[in-house]
Amino acid sequence: MAPKLASILNYLISTGVFIYLLFFIKNKSAQNPSMKIGGLSLKTLSVLMYIGLTINIGLIIWKLLQ
Repeated sequence: MAPKLASILNYLISTGVFIYLLFFIKNKSAQNPSMKIGGLSLKTLSVLMYIGLTINIGLIIWKLLQ
């Protein structure tokens, strides 16, 4: 049970980081729509963040159902 709880906690922490980064990217996009980070536009980064967030939530659900 302890490893399961630890992995769920890890996924929850990373989900929180993804949500924080999404809000950060959304604010930066409102201020400067043409800004790029690491050569990627903010729209592309937000799509990648949403994909990562979806995968994280899926992993949490999968761990809970195990």
